[in-house]
Amino acid sequence: MINKILWKLKRGIKLSKGETILEVITALFVIIIGSATAANLIITSLRANMYNRDNLIALNLAEEGIEYMRSLRDTNWLKFSYDTQNCWNMMPNVDTCVDASRIKDSKYFALADVIGAESDGDFNLSNGVDGGDTPFLINYYSTDGGDLTRKDFMSSANVGAPPLGYSLAGNSKFFRSIYVSYKTLDPVTGGPGVAATEVSEDMMLVTSEVGWLDSGIVRSVSLNSALTKYK
Repeated sequence: MINKILWKLKRGIKLSKGETILEVITALFVIIIGSATAANLIITSLRANMYNRDNLIALNLAEEGIEYMRSLRDTNWLKFSYDTQNCWNMMPNVDTCVDASRIKDSKYFALADVIGAESDGDFNLSNGVDGGDTPFLINYYSTDGGDLTRKDFMSSANVGAPPLGYSLAGNSKFFRSIYVSYKTLDPVTGGPGVAATEVSEDMMLVTSEVGWLDSGIVRSVSLNSALTKYK
């Protein structure tokens, strides 16, 4: 009788130990799955936040490109007030209204306080950033106080040089280009009509594009605007 009781007690202890090990393994499995899920959510959230931040910066940079072209047109109106309709689309930093100084129907890169026609530049980040994209790269500049700021490319007095009190702090991850084409105004609708040359134009159609690489993926945003020669 006593032996039977002892046997049952031993059997109960073994079962208890077995159940405890199974519970521990199950608990560890649940913790591992939960931790992996939480880590994945955190990584996804961080990537989404980074993309949203970069996308917002890119939109602001694209808007800056549009505003630059609008400011350039308005400056020409003031500079060449004697003939605004023929001199409204001159390149920056020119003092004479001649056809050779007009903004051409082409693609431009925004660099320092000027825009330059694309030559060997290649605004194509699909195969990574190469030397051909350099003219389109937006730089970061720092002030004497150490604050990292993006240089406004309309404020520099010299091509490629930082404004007074600033020093080059490195390159950003963003590339910007401005594409210009011309249209004549439709006499009926008042909107864009047929294509025109930069000499016989009524309206400048501007596309400001900003691109960047996000973990090897090409991202880009673009904004469009129509600028006319009429005040």
